[in-house]
Formats: sequence, C-alpha cells, structure tokens
Amino acid sequence: MKALPSFFFLATVLWVQVSLAATGAKISALDGTAQVARVKTPNSWAPIKKGDEIAQGDTVKTGAKSRVELALTDGSVLRLGPDSKLALQSFVPTEDPNQRKSSFKLWVGRAWAKVAKAAGAGQFEVETRSAVAGVRGTTFRVNAETDSSTVVRVYAGAVAVNNMPVYARPGEKKRPTIRIWP
Repeated sequence: MKALPSFFFLATVLWVQVSLAATGAKISALDGTAQVARVKTPNSWAPIKKGDEIAQGDTVKTGAKSRVELALTDGSVLRLGPDSKLALQSFVPTEDPNQRKSSFKLWVGRAWAKVAKAAGAGQFEVETRSAVAGVRGTTFRVNAETDSSTVVRVYAGAVAVNNMPVYARPGEKKRPTIRIWP
C-alpha cells in the first residue's frame, strides 16, 4: 500500500518534466498584439496572451508597435520587437547544462536575448537568413533586416557569429551582410 503514493508522486514528477520539455517557453510579457502559428496548424495564426505556452515548432509574430517576451524553462529570456517573426525550432531543457539546446529562426525583425549561464557546451542559437549567432550566458540582440542582412549587438558576454554561404544571382548587386556592434 505504501508503494501506491510513491508511484503517483513519481508519475506526477515525470508528467511535469515531460510537460516542461514539450512547452519550451511561456509568454511572460505582451505589449500590443502578437500571434502564434502552432506546429500542427502552421498557416493558421491565433492571438496570444500573457501566460500562453509556446512549444517547439511554433512561430510567434508581433504586430506594429508591439513587443512580446518569452520566458524559457531554463531561465533564459527572449524578447521580440515590433513587426518580428520568430520560430522556436528546438528546445531541449535538461538538468545537465552541457546538454541544453535552444534554437530559434528569426525570419524578420528584432530579437533580444538574455541567456541563462550554462557551464559547458550548452547551446543557444538565433538563426537568420544570412547568419547564426550562438551564445552561452550572454545578453545580445539580433536584427533580421528585410534586405536579408543581419545585425548582432552584444551587451554582455560573447557571441559567435557564423555567416551562411550566400549565392548571388546573375546581375544581382546586393548581398546579405553581417554587422557586429560591440
């Protein structure tokens, strides 16, 4: 009989861990309007509000003069500026900071992040059309401009930026660029 309460406690703990892993983030602040396209319905946008959960594969976009803040279960915070669109590509929250992985795709707009310190090889990446910014225990901003250029600004810590190959079409003069501001 004593094993039954222990079983229910263990099942509850496992359910909470699975729920947190599936969620990834919660909307912790919202100023203006924002919408989400869920991974199961990628072409259907629904309004979001403070407290809503954002899961792996979901995409969030903000309206004009709007901002949204996402609180990740690992303690990191990600903010989106006006007219921004960001997808939560992958989120692996683990007890071992070496195994943590957060990956986002910033399609357009501005994202500011304060990344929880991870001792070891944990990853936090923001990808744009022309670059990938990877960090650990850092505060930084990434702008994905409409001309496909990327701006990375570092406020604290260090950011590694990798430029993806860019192939120009015949007669095309503009090429995406990366600008890093200290």
